[in-house]
Amino acid sequence: MTKLAEPNEPAAVAIDNGYNREKATTKSVTAFAMRALRNHVKSQKDMHDAACRILDHLALHRNPGLINTFYDSLPKNDKDAFRIWIRNNTKLPKDDGTFTSFLKFQKEKFEIVAKHPSDYVADYATLLAGPSFFTIDQTSETKAMTAERIFAMIAQLSKSLHKKREELSEEEEAKLNRFAHLFGEVDRIAAIASEAMVKTSPKDSGPKAVHATIQ
Repeated sequence: MTKLAEPNEPAAVAIDNGYNREKATTKSVTAFAMRALRNHVKSQKDMHDAACRILDHLALHRNPGLINTFYDSLPKNDKDAFRIWIRNNTKLPKDDGTFTSFLKFQKEKFEIVAKHPSDYVADYATLLAGPSFFTIDQTSETKAMTAERIFAMIAQLSKSLHKKREELSEEEEAKLNRFAHLFGEVDRIAAIASEAMVKTSPKDSGPKAVHATIQ
């Protein structure tokens, strides 16, 4: 007669994968775990290789279908990392000196926004030698506000406000003028600091040199 599981006791599930807890040894369990880890690493390498081939193929043929299929098949966490990897490897220069991606992502799909994407992406060998999306620190990448992103946001805000200048009151227009002046000063100081960092030798103290230059 089959023994029924107790109310608070989970029913045993038969698994035919060769594992026997009574006969298993530390050596056999370790060997299986290490083999699984090697397969995992190889799988990640293959996934990186696939991503590089897909991006290289897309840049040449301008067909986003394959990259969208690949993206749809990824787990949630890998999707986030993959979008960051795509953004980092598809930089499209803008007129204001900042960068955007030639792959626009909206409604869970990638769309090409550049006429000649192959001009803005590294070749397959370079992509393959670079970091994979599995190595991306998603927390720092998504939350870090780099100077480039901050200036791009400020510039876009300033542009939007200038377009609506007719709708602004005198007080709001005065605030906009002060904001424009402040943005110009921040931009000037950033340029000075950037130039100072370039001129600073490895033996010198970078932060001190920058501070002295600004003063």
